[in-house]
Amino acid sequence: MIRRIFRDFAKGISPRTIAKTLNNEGVTGPEEQLWNDTTIRGHVKRGTDIINNELYIGRLVWNRQRYVKDPSTGRRVSRLNPESKWIVTDVPELRILDDALWQVAKTRQGEIADKYVNVTEAIREHHAKNRLNGARRPRSLLSG
Repeated sequence: MIRRIFRDFAKGISPRTIAKTLNNEGVTGPEEQLWNDTTIRGHVKRGTDIINNELYIGRLVWNRQRYVKDPSTGRRVSRLNPESKWIVTDVPELRILDDALWQVAKTRQGEIADKYVNVTEAIREHHAKNRLNGARRPRSLLSG
């Protein structure tokens, strides 16, 4: 299934379309959930989900992120560790993708990111200027 997802993504099929196709075919996703576009595209810097999982090319990365408690909410939040603290181990016996397919997928992912870089920057700028957007708000309007 992983090879198929990478081949489809490399061909130019969007993560949303891939997820929809897998759901229509009755293919169960991770943890027996429905497929979602984020399950496929994940988070580049955190190395999460299908397209970013280096284990598929035989690289195991430890200590990529840590968890800390947010003092204002008491909730656990993840923080990315500096790349210098990552522990990378080669595990060739776990490789399921060749370098060529991995590179095509990563190149496409980079092209998509480049296409939307202005949008991403505008959103970040808006959030930085609009303090309410970044504030922790109560779950309900009324309290007490």
